[in-house]
Amino acid sequence: MLKDLAPVIRDASFIGRIETGDPKIWILRYKAADGQCIIASWSAYQDDDWAITLKANSEINSKFIMSCPGEGQTERNFGAREWTSGKNAAFTGNLFCFSVRGSRTFSKEI
Repeated sequence: MLKDLAPVIRDASFIGRIETGDPKIWILRYKAADGQCIIASWSAYQDDDWAITLKANSEINSKFIMSCPGEGQTERNFGAREWTSGKNAAFTGNLFCFSVRGSRTFSKEI
């Protein structure tokens, strides 16, 4: 995880850890030299996928690049449906949902 993360955060400032309620699920925030947000996440569980939902204080209309070690990069939009509230859940522009097994980083609003 760290060898994949090091080049991404090389010139970034550490902001803090986002509390997950589980000491084995890590989500760290950094601020890149260009001012953009970098979030790194990983799980210390070897064989489980964990669903993570990040919630911003307001809607975010930007896109960002999500990169996963060994999988390349994907352009993503912020916003999601909170499916745990029911199959007809409304789209919410301040949510981002993803799963994590091992390491996953996403960064760089575009």
